[in-house]
Formats: sequence, structure tokens, C-alpha cells
Amino acid sequence: MEGDELQQAAARCDATPPINIPMVGGAIALTYNLEGVDNLVLTPDVTAKIFNNEITNWNDPALAEVNPEVSLPDAPIAQFHRSDGSGTTNNFTQWMAATAPDAWPYEPGSDWTAKGGQGSKGSDGVAASVKSTPNSIGYVELSFVETQGLKAASVDNGGGPVAPNADTATAGLASAKVTPNPDAGEGDLTMEIDYAVQDSAAYPVLLLTYEIVCQSGNAADTLPLTQSFLTYTASTEGQSMLSGIGYVPLPGELETQVADAVNSLS
Repeated sequence: MEGDELQQAAARCDATPPINIPMVGGAIALTYNLEGVDNLVLTPDVTAKIFNNEITNWNDPALAEVNPEVSLPDAPIAQFHRSDGSGTTNNFTQWMAATAPDAWPYEPGSDWTAKGGQGSKGSDGVAASVKSTPNSIGYVELSFVETQGLKAASVDNGGGPVAPNADTATAGLASAKVTPNPDAGEGDLTMEIDYAVQDSAAYPVLLLTYEIVCQSGNAADTLPLTQSFLTYTASTEGQSMLSGIGYVPLPGELETQVADAVNSLS
């Protein structure tokens, strides 16, 4: 939460600012539909040029260079993006802006602003569009790749190709830093993701989902239930189920910080 949203939320928190608590990690997968291609690799620059409509054919030399052992078809790229505002678009465009600024000249944000491509509503819409369209590509949360049986490209941020999965995404989140929002409450745990991480074990295209709660001013009859719920979801047991549904557990050190923030609620 930022700006006016924080002020409106503070009105529900006995005039004290709320805090952001990271709770669920996610990998944004570059899903594609190319017959006979099971191991596609994409770099930030190539990805940005595809989604900015500068690379428009699958056998483009830039794509062939990062996939030297892959037989890419001579076919136009059908590119799909979100037509609705979304956190997935926000984090995807932040990654491209951080790692390929020359190829991605747009400000990151929840709304798609680049030229070209086709819009689909929701990650489910993008996933369905890619699944039904040969020679296509799109970006979705990893859970949609897993539930719909789609392919996902490995991303080479400079440290080697990394496939998206719970382990590599958790490794990527381990490089994120707590950067408290100065307008939020004292225990705020807003994170700054290192989209430019170069590690052969760390997937870089990531997002975080936050719980937003009152730091203080919680009603005495609901505070124990709020803390109980957040304590469980942040626990090893609660986090352990995320991998099985296409999401990403928090790194261990962050789990401890989240637990401390939950215990501090009043």
C-alpha cells in the first residue's frame, strides 16, 4: 500500500499506519507454445524486445543466439499480455526495466503500456490464449503453467539459464531486502526484489503477495484470531504447502522477521 491507500487504511487502524507483511512468494513464468521446443532460454533483452514488438519472428538471430541447439520455427511470434491491471504485469515490467532498460523504455506498472501484442484478461486468460495458439508466448504466475500443463522458458539473467520452480524462486527471493515504506507502520516489511540477481540457482522474475494489517489499534476480540491466522500461514507448516500449488515459500530468514512482526501486533 502507498499514498492515499495507506491514509484510508490508517483510519481503520485507530489512526495509526498499517504494515505490509510478505506472506506468499511467486514466480512469473514465460510460458510458450512451440511444437518440438521443450527447452527455450530467454534473456532480459530478448524478452523485452519480444514484448515490445521488436523481435517478431521465432527464428530471429537474437533468439537463435541464446538457443544455439534449438530448432526455432520460421513463424511470427504471437505475444500475449494482460489486458487488465495486475501485480503480475507490475513485477514483470519491473524485471525488464531493471535488467534491459534500453530494450524496455517504459515505466513499470500494473497496466500494459507497450506496443503490439494481444491482451487477455487475467493469468487464466493469458494461459488459455497461449495454450490454444501455436507459436505464442505470454507471462503468467507459475501455478497456471503447472495446472494447465504449459511450457515455461528458462531465464538467463547473466548467471546462466534458470528454470522457474519453487526452489529457484525461493533462492531468488533470498536476495530481496527489507525496505520499509516510510509512511507505513514501524514494523513494515515491504521488500525490494533484486530483479537483476545473477545466480545459476536463483530465478529472477518474481513477485510477493502481502498481508496488510494494523500495527496497533486492533480490536481486543479479534487480535488473537488475526495473530493466530498470520502465525500459521507464516509457519514452516503453512509455508510448506505452497510449493504443491505453484507458489513459493518465504526464505527462512524472512519467515523469522514475519513471525516477529506478527507477534508485535497490538
